[in-house]
Amino acid sequence: VLTENLMADEHDALIRAVLKYKKHYQNNQFSQRLENLMSSVSSKKLDRITLSSSEGMVFLRLEQIIRLESDGNYTSFFTSNDKIVVSKTIKEYEGILPEDVFCRIHQSHIVNTNFISKFLKEDGGHALMEDGSKLPVSRRRKEALLQLLSGKSL
Repeated sequence: VLTENLMADEHDALIRAVLKYKKHYQNNQFSQRLENLMSSVSSKKLDRITLSSSEGMVFLRLEQIIRLESDGNYTSFFTSNDKIVVSKTIKEYEGILPEDVFCRIHQSHIVNTNFISKFLKEDGGHALMEDGSKLPVSRRRKEALLQLLSGKSL
């Protein structure tokens, strides 16, 4: 059974492996099974992420994540009741998280836009999060954030 928390690179590797295998085996029944598998894998949206921390493995649903904060080669994941530190860069997670929900607003911050309570214009722009944190928005990323937020308004 395929798990829904496949990392993006594992997902891509699986698709490549299936395509390579498919080239070698053209059996009709087998081809149909591969097609079903491919469509299943391709249509799955990432809804969980597995984090390896110093305490062990942590499984988070994406809707639990409020924000990510970078500290060099470490990334902190903030939820409503926890902070999980992992030894991977924030850039590695930027490519995995869905762009329609998560937005890189600064060199050190990725936010779940569902948890932004206000956008403040002061000092070039800040995102005020529901957990009370006030995060800077870089000039380069401000427009992308505002477009994403305006698409969520009624």
